[in-house]
Amino acid sequence: MSTIKVLASTALLSFTFSTLAQNVVTQAEDVSNDLGGVDLNDGISRKQANVMANYYCHLYVPGCGAVSEAKSVHARWEVSVETGVAARLHADAIYIEKHTGRASWGSGPSIFLRDVMGSPRPAPKPLNATLKALSGDDAASAMKIQFSVSPSGSTANHHFLRSSGDVKCDLSARRSVESWRFPPREAQVTLVASSKRCMADGAGRSHPR
Repeated sequence: MSTIKVLASTALLSFTFSTLAQNVVTQAEDVSNDLGGVDLNDGISRKQANVMANYYCHLYVPGCGAVSEAKSVHARWEVSVETGVAARLHADAIYIEKHTGRASWGSGPSIFLRDVMGSPRPAPKPLNATLKALSGDDAASAMKIQFSVSPSGSTANHHFLRSSGDVKCDLSARRSVESWRFPPREAQVTLVASSKRCMADGAGRSHPR
C-alpha cells in the first residue's frame, strides 16, 4: 500500500471516531449512576430496585432476559424474571430488601447495595476512539450498550441496555463499539458505552436520533 493510501486511511479512521459524543464507564459505575442517592433508612425506591434487579439478573441469572417492574411486598421488593430464548417466567424472583440493600435470587449469591455503589475502578478507554463525557439530560436519555473487553483488548458480548428506538441507529452504534480496541489487560472487564446520538459508521457517516 502506498504512503498516500496509508495516510488517507489513517485520516478517515481519525475522522470516523473523533465525531463520537460518547462516554465509557465500568458496569459498576453505570449502575451506581443509575441508582443515585440511596438512604436505607427511607428504603430503596421502586426505580432503584429495578436497577438492582437488572444488574443482579445479568450477573447471576442464567439466560437472563427481561425483568418485570418491582412489586412491593412488605419489607422487600419482588422482581419477576424471564429467562431463555422463549422468555419464560422463572419460578424464582429476585428479592431486594428495602432497608438492607440485599439482593438475592434462588440458589444465586446475595449481593449488597453498598458493594455495588463502592468506589469503582476507572474504566479503560478505547485506543481508536475519542470520547466525551455525558451529563444531565444527555446522560439520562443516552443510548447504552453493555459489552466485555477481553485481555487482548477486543470487545464481545454486546447488548443494548437502552435503545435509541431506531434500528439503523442502533446497528450503527453497535458496529462502532464492536470496532473498538482497548489496551491489553490482565482480566476481562464489563463496560457500558453511552451516546446521546448515533455514532459514526465505518464510512464516517452518522445517523441522528
